[in-house]
Amino acid sequence: THSKRGPYMRIANALVVAIAVCMCLAGAAQAKSYSATLDGFQVVPVVFTPGNGVGGFTLDQFNMFEYNVSFGGLMGAEIGAEVCGPAQTGQNGPVIFSLPLGPVKFGSFGPLTGQQQVDLNAGLWYVIIRTAVNPDGEIRGQIFSTVPVEGKTWGAVKALYQVD
Repeated sequence: THSKRGPYMRIANALVVAIAVCMCLAGAAQAKSYSATLDGFQVVPVVFTPGNGVGGFTLDQFNMFEYNVSFGGLMGAEIGAEVCGPAQTGQNGPVIFSLPLGPVKFGSFGPLTGQQQVDLNAGLWYVIIRTAVNPDGEIRGQIFSTVPVEGKTWGAVKALYQVD
């Protein structure tokens, strides 16, 4: 016998398969990870401070740049924080976007343009924290791609030749 549910079930099954394929394809476009270590030695000119910090960053499949930055030990009250670039280590660049005030910062910016992605992947972005004592910047960290190093992967080979 032929039930009335047959055609509807085939359509429902096809939709489930289509959704599963889309989810797999979306997952295939993996997010890229970046990190930064903030200190006074990266500020231009160098600042001697006990302050330091760390940042974790992700560029997702929609080109949204997600950030999570924390710091402490500054010599003065924070008056500003930005992600800047393009600029190589030892150079200053324009502000790309401002970060909220506070010792822990998280959020997102974007979507990034094609040129912004190129600059980010080239290590030409940095995060800087400005204080009342050091208004041009007290701590800074260049943002670099985080290469996973596992076993005998291309990341492991690259890590052998990576210059800090």
